[in-house]
Amino acid sequence: MRNGFRNIGSYTLTKLDSIHSFLSFVGYFIIVVFKLLRRHKALSFTAMLKILYLSRFRLCLPIMIISAMIGFSIAVTLYHLLGQFYLENKAFPITLELIIGGIAPIFMGVILAVQSSLNLINIQAQKLRHESEELFHDFILPVTLGIFVTGFLFYTYALFSFLSSSYITFQYALNANTLENWEQFGNTISFGVALNSYYRMMVYCVIVGLVVGYYYYRIHLNKISVRKGVSRIMTRSVLFIIIDSTGLNLLSF
Repeated sequence: MRNGFRNIGSYTLTKLDSIHSFLSFVGYFIIVVFKLLRRHKALSFTAMLKILYLSRFRLCLPIMIISAMIGFSIAVTLYHLLGQFYLENKAFPITLELIIGGIAPIFMGVILAVQSSLNLINIQAQKLRHESEELFHDFILPVTLGIFVTGFLFYTYALFSFLSSSYITFQYALNANTLENWEQFGNTISFGVALNSYYRMMVYCVIVGLVVGYYYYRIHLNKISVRKGVSRIMTRSVLFIIIDSTGLNLLSF
């Protein structure tokens, strides 16, 4: 019985400490943003350039190759699946809508979460030992902006690779009438679908950026180790991305 109460108390204190850290993180974040808007301080781009460097644009090629392979698999699967119902002429526009509307944003959101968490390993721990407000101004906010820029660049490359591989698969591997399919695609896919795709990616970038910033702050407070921070950033970011994607899909009905 005593151990049970001790465990409950320890769990409660841990959760209260997490809530306190989160509220402190939000407070410092708002203060720094407000000071930047009032031009009391200038934003440091050193950390943002560091994140862009750590992300390494060499990752663009692997991301494009993986996206092309996924696009090929989706195209072939849908073509043969719809072919059983003599609807293979609908496979191309459905494939593009599926990629643009859901698969591409969530795929890049997960990639960005994993990449951002691994970047923490390459960041020197002493950079997280400044005063809290200086940490937000010189490091956390620029890192968040760097994740945002990196996410959109990677997403653009991945989306191009998705669509190109799908077109090539239907045109040359499946010998489909892509001209007719493009006309169907133009009739079924509106500008709003593409805009919604970029909106989803923007939301995922914000989620990853805030999660990364929060756990950088927790490491700064010596609440967690760097190793645990890497794990938490990866798992929490993916969890929130999946929850947000599910919510957006439910709202679209």
